[in-house]
Parts: sequence; structure tokens; C-alpha cells
Amino acid sequence: MTKVLLRKSVLIAIFCFVLVSSVFADAAMYVTKPQADSAVSVLNITKRLRHFCAPCQNSVVKDEQIITVIAAQSDEATLWTVLVNGIRIDLAYV
Repeated sequence: MTKVLLRKSVLIAIFCFVLVSSVFADAAMYVTKPQADSAVSVLNITKRLRHFCAPCQNSVVKDEQIITVIAAQSDEATLWTVLVNGIRIDLAYV
């Protein structure tokens, strides 16, 4: 009886982990300061940005010329965001 309960618990834990990890896989609007600084340095080199939205089932890719790019602290004290031309971007979709 205990082995069956333990196996069910392990399976439920694995299922929950897979479910939760897939939920956070497609969002990078708020990142850590080192991640934001890294994104800013890469974007300063490229000077171009391509927006796409795979979950939207939209095959159109939008190009954008980068004029300004900065890392800005969000409302959360530990999270940062990247602003391109004054607009917050989600790094998962660029």
C-alpha cells in the first residue's frame, strides 16, 4: 500500500514539474539584471530587432530599427525589463 502511494506521489510530482516548466518557457518580459544587461549589449551591437509570435500562430516577422535600448528596473525590486525605443519587449519573442 505504501509503495503504491509513493509511486503515485512521484508520478504526480513529475507531471506537475513538466506542467510548470512549460508554462514559464515562453515568457521573458521580466528578467534578472545580468540577463537584461546582456540583452542590451547584444541589441546595441545588432541595431535591428525581429519580432515574432509563435504561440499566436502568426508567421509574419516584423523588423524594427533600434534607436534606443535600455535595461529598466520593474516594479519588482529584483526584476528588470528591456526597453527598445521606449517600449517594453518580451525577449522570448525577439
